[in-house]
Amino acid sequence: MQGYKYLEHTSDLYIQGEGRDVKEAMESVAQGLFNSISNFCKFGTHESMIFDEKGLDLQDLIVNVFTRILAEMDASGKVGCSIDVLELDEQNLTAKVKLHLCDSDAKLHIKAATFHDFKIERTHQKTKLSVLFDI
Repeated sequence: MQGYKYLEHTSDLYIQGEGRDVKEAMESVAQGLFNSISNFCKFGTHESMIFDEKGLDLQDLIVNVFTRILAEMDASGKVGCSIDVLELDEQNLTAKVKLHLCDSDAKLHIKAATFHDFKIERTHQKTKLSVLFDI
């Protein structure tokens, strides 16, 4: 996995993830998201869940995945530690994601993943994905 970085934004959390493909870039964005919420996931009880998501286009699919992640964290009262994008079908616009959660106090509450400033940049060697989260 290549990693993530926080991009400049006046009021929200803007994360750019990198990977060899869209799956890895999504995992990198998620890591940046989880690290901004809490950095104590190494302690406490861990649990995992698998969910399926779909979209109208690739952007909608990715935003829907992050929206579902935020909803699952809110519903469980837990914080995300990492995700594994198990399947990503860009033709049928579906994804299967394994979300790893843990008990931890959140230092930041994320309200939503947004379409604003969303970007996917692909080259032969890597993919960059930028997602803006409303705080």
